[in-house]
Amino acid sequence: MKWPIRILLKEIKRQVRDLRALLDVSKAMSSETHLDNLLQVIMEKATEVIDADRSSLFLYDASSSSGVKLHRSLEG
Repeated sequence: MKWPIRILLKEIKRQVRDLRALLDVSKAMSSETHLDNLLQVIMEKATEVIDADRSSLFLYDASSSSGVKLHRSLEG
């Protein structure tokens, strides 16, 4: 099957964007010392990669009655 060049270029650009986001998260994981800042980077990049308008993050805490330790929302 032959793909038009513009479709291939669009897909390549998407893959490059996704790989850059993964690299940004990897850098943050190795250098960020504050959990809140790290979670912010992860949420921003995940929201960007999946082309979402907003995202939510829940951290599980078995010792909590609700099971939720932290809840964050991000609107892009």
